[in-house]
Amino acid sequence: MAVVEKFIQDIADNLGATEMAIRFLLSLFAGYPLAFLYRSFIFGRSPNIQHIYFTICGISLCYFNYGTDVVHSMINIAVTYILLLVCPGSKFSILFGFIFNSEGVCILNGLSYNGKDENGNILWDGIQNVKLYPLETATSFHGLISAFNINTNLWMAKYLFKRLRFMGSKLLSQSVTLFYLALWHGLKTGYYMNFFLEFFMVNTENQMTALSKKVPAIQKLSSMPSLQPFVWVVKKTFITFSLSYALVSFGLLEWNKYFKVYGSIYYIGHVIFMLVPLVVYLFAKVPISVYTSHRRNQSRELKEEKVD
Repeated sequence: MAVVEKFIQDIADNLGATEMAIRFLLSLFAGYPLAFLYRSFIFGRSPNIQHIYFTICGISLCYFNYGTDVVHSMINIAVTYILLLVCPGSKFSILFGFIFNSEGVCILNGLSYNGKDENGNILWDGIQNVKLYPLETATSFHGLISAFNINTNLWMAKYLFKRLRFMGSKLLSQSVTLFYLALWHGLKTGYYMNFFLEFFMVNTENQMTALSKKVPAIQKLSSMPSLQPFVWVVKKTFITFSLSYALVSFGLLEWNKYFKVYGSIYYIGHVIFMLVPLVVYLFAKVPISVYTSHRRNQSRELKEEKVD
């Protein structure tokens, strides 16, 4: 062991790098011979043997990089495994496992370090990818997008969407960005159907929001404190149904599978999100003066009734 450490330290000194950096680089290169060994001797054998091979390789590489601190990762894995045994398939176990493994691993590796706040507290949200509470309480597509897969969304917005300004159309830029996201995931048609539906869902929400600001009656009703709980429940139910509807194709992937599901409910999501934009567009063409004049006429009639 001392010989290996001296060898690594000599390489680090000659290259002007840190010992940890050299260990990490050697671990990356180790993936090639380990993959060769797996393909030559382990592939095709019983699942237990394959699991043992990957476990030994993973623990060995972790120990090579972090020494006895690997125990933190072991505890992480053990807790997640027990959780999945206790409540398998539940939403809680999925969310907890996802965050515990992705966010937790990044924090343990130090990758999430983001300096300190104004009170001197260390921030570990440098590569935070999920905001759990906003995700669970979101009642709009924009709220969901801003709370989930954060870094991917930021990367897409910065390096793709904003660089497509030369196309002169926000909708076209959005279409290309979503198409790239689908292509990034793979070639299965389910990916493209999912992001196709997302395009219509997001833009339908934008159109309805703009229309609600144009119609005073809608603004008044949506801003009434007594109706806020009801409005929240309606919006949450609608957004949950919409997200689930789109994810059917993302989960099943094959067109002959997800079209059976959509067909069994008469393609209701497609109908809503492809018909509503047309209806909203027609309403949006009505001049604002029509709404305001109608409101003035109602107010005048009420005043006349009070006088009588």
